[in-house]
Order: sequence, then C-alpha cells, then structure tokens
Amino acid sequence: MSERSRSTQGKQTDAVQQVLLLGDAMVDAYLTVDPAGISDEAPVVVADCLGTTREFGGMLNTATALHALGAHVHLVARIGEHDEDGQWVQQQATALGMAADWLADESTITTQKMRVVAEPTGDYLARLDHEIVAPLSASLEQRLHERIQALVPEVDVVVVSDYAKGFVSQEVAGLIVQVANRAGVPVVVDGKPCTIPWYAGATVFTPNVTEAQKLAVKLGIGDSRGCTGVGEVVSMIGPGLAARLQGSVLITCGADGMYLFPGGHHIPAAPPVDAAEVGTTSGAGDIVTAVLACELAGGQATWADAIVTGARRAAALVSEAVRRPGGTCRLVK
Repeated sequence: MSERSRSTQGKQTDAVQQVLLLGDAMVDAYLTVDPAGISDEAPVVVADCLGTTREFGGMLNTATALHALGAHVHLVARIGEHDEDGQWVQQQATALGMAADWLADESTITTQKMRVVAEPTGDYLARLDHEIVAPLSASLEQRLHERIQALVPEVDVVVVSDYAKGFVSQEVAGLIVQVANRAGVPVVVDGKPCTIPWYAGATVFTPNVTEAQKLAVKLGIGDSRGCTGVGEVVSMIGPGLAARLQGSVLITCGADGMYLFPGGHHIPAAPPVDAAEVGTTSGAGDIVTAVLACELAGGQATWADAIVTGARRAAALVSEAVRRPGGTCRLVK
C-alpha cells in the first residue's frame, strides 16, 4: 500500500488517539483451587475451589493496553446474546469509557478461557475453553460491513485482533483494508496464520515467530527447517512475508526481541530478558500491537518511522510485562 505523511492529513498529533479495534472478544477466567490430594476414583488431583475471577481476553487485552496508553478505543466485536460473560464484557468496557458496537449473536456464546491455578504455588493445572467457532449470520455480517464503512474513515488507526473464531470473514478482512487504504488510515493486523493473508495490503502485521513459520509454510515462502537460531529463521522467511503481504511484518521472538521486515531490523528486548526471568509471554503480542497502533495514530511523520519507534517502545514495555507473575501479560493504567 502507499504510505502517506501524516503531516498532510491535518490531524492533531497531540489529541487523544482514536482507535477502532475489531476482533474476537474473550474472557480470561481464573479458577483458583487448593489441591487436597489424589482421588481414589482415578489418578487425578482433588482440589477445593477457592474462587473465580475474570479479566479481559482476546482482543479485549489489546483494548486494555490501548486504554492504558491513553487512546480512545471504539470496539466492534461479537458476544453471546444472553450469556453472563457477554454482559460482563459490556459493563467493563463501559466502565473504562470505551465506545462499542456489540454484535449480539443468539447462536453463539462469548468465548471464555478458564485457567485452573493452584494456590499457593500459582501452578497452572489446566485450561478449559468454552466457545463456539462459527461465522456471522448474513444479517450480522451486513451490520459489520456498515460499521466498518462508517467508522474507519473517522479514526486515526484500525487494529484487527483476529483469533480465527469466525467473526472476521475473508470478505470482511478485505473490506477493512480497502476502506482504510481509501481513507488513508493505517491498519495493524494481529492474526492467525490461516487468516493473515486475507489482510494483504495492511500497514503492519505482528505474528510471533511460530506463527510466522506456519504462515511461511502456508504461502510457500522459504524453508526454515534447517536454520539454527531465531535470527536465521526470521531472516529466511521475513522478506518473503513482507513482499507477499504487501506491508511491514514485525515478528516477535520472545526473549530474542523482534525483527522488522522489510529491512531485517533487529529490535532487542530492552532491557534484555533471560529465559529464567519470564513469567509468561502470553499476551505480550497484544502489548506490541497496541503500542504500534498508538505510534501510527500520531507523532511520526511517516508510517515507517512510526513502526520502528513503536517496536522499540514496545520492546521496553514487554520486557517489563513478561517478568510479572500471572497468566497473561497485561498493560494497565
């Protein structure tokens, strides 16, 4: 896609950044238990349930990070029409001052990923997923088309957090990129290998190294199987991914930092992270996506500059977040 200079758009770079976030809304639930022993019925743990808590998950973790960075977030997502998690998500988003278009779907449920955590050790025992993966109905997809066409030209940046749950179809993905490119609005895509190619022509993609390798196989780009070390792997596949996707590709590599293509720039973790220090990297990509979006929304003369600056800023924030205990990396106010 062609890049524009934000200085020609007449936007106020010191104003609150307006971010449109579309994707798969989820709830991260945590069931805390106290293991009491082994069952006499089967070789499984018996545990007393101590309580359950909920936090934003999926695209909503990205929303939390955007909010923490000072952006105004407008959400477009599907939730179950009658379930408790959907109602909770709506209430929490409203409490944070986020605008939202909720597509309430009577045929599905709001995705919940429940993690079973042992106290007092904090050991992660299991994850129970409650979800229905299905496309939108024709009527809901039409509503989504209408919201995309109305909202995209009014914001500073579009973020898509696509977990391949059926909310974004290939047609919708193409529409997002088409409308954004026509309006001169950058698009940040955090997707899965099976859906990322649908967004060809977006501004920047943020796969992790495992996703990038799977995507390269899907697209027939390079062969990293004989490579040794993360740097060699991403150098083999990164240029081809950027060319095929017609945008920048920022590959996140955990403690090895990030690599940006085209160009092959290495952005190390800052400060450096030893693997022994890492509590979890789950959710770290959401922080990277949010920081890139805020940089693209204002403050840099070109999108290329914004991506580089955003990657360096994200490296510092992620390095701090992965050291914290907990099930998911979060950036909160």
